[in-house]
Amino acid sequence: MSDAKRRKKAYYVQGGKGKKPHTFSQLDAGMKGFLITCNNAEKRAVQEAYNLFNEYADKIYGPERVMLNTTS
Repeated sequence: MSDAKRRKKAYYVQGGKGKKPHTFSQLDAGMKGFLITCNNAEKRAVQEAYNLFNEYADKIYGPERVMLNTTS
């Protein structure tokens, strides 16, 4: 790292200038998408999310059909 060109702090500070802070909006009726949160149990939250997605996919597209491979 001694061979690298050292830059002053001002070089890096100017990169952050002019950027607006990201603002989040509230959840309103008619919005699309989903929000999943978890507290310390991420694996369980992921499993529950998959279960919900599969449940609604079955309602929208019908139950999943299993295709058997009979060529072997």
